[in-house]
Amino acid sequence: MPGSMFTIQVDDGAPTLAEAAQIMQIQECDLDRGFGVVAVDPKRGIYTVLLRPEAPREPSTNSPQVEGPFSNPGIGHFGPPR
Repeated sequence: MPGSMFTIQVDDGAPTLAEAAQIMQIQECDLDRGFGVVAVDPKRGIYTVLLRPEAPREPSTNSPQVEGPFSNPGIGHFGPPR
């Protein structure tokens, strides 16, 4: 799944994809809907979203609520299949 990962921090529960896009100052369609919003540390309000590779611009990271981009490498097999 290509794309760049970003974390967002919110105070009031898991954000929707639209809310995540608003925090990042991008369009909702720039985020991967299939990936969605993934809880990393819900107690601290940290969630991850995936920016689609076709997105026309990077999200704003001027906000303390947004960190990234982080790589999203593919996960392969370790060793020969059994």
